[in-house]
Amino acid sequence: MGVRFQVGRIISPFLVFGVFAGFSDETVSAEDDDIDNDDDGAVDEDGEEKTIVTDILASTYPEVGVHFFVSDTTRFTISSKYQITTEGRDSDYWIHNFGIAFIF
Repeated sequence: MGVRFQVGRIISPFLVFGVFAGFSDETVSAEDDDIDNDDDGAVDEDGEEKTIVTDILASTYPEVGVHFFVSDTTRFTISSKYQITTEGRDSDYWIHNFGIAFIF
């Protein structure tokens, strides 16, 4: 989710402030956890699995960029943003973007 402020029609610089939240999960064996993980009425059956969350990440980011409108239906975009993460400053990172959009 982000909020974007931009100005101009042909060359349109913009500034964004956004937030990101995400997670990753993994499927692991659930043969010995004393729970019916697949809701079939059997506890700890052979091959039973469960999904666990293995990592959670959130970040906030400032982004700066510019749109170049080459026509009413075509736009090039260049931008950079810096992700400030919940994992500490060693895990922060830059993302540089170049894109083309066809507007219908």
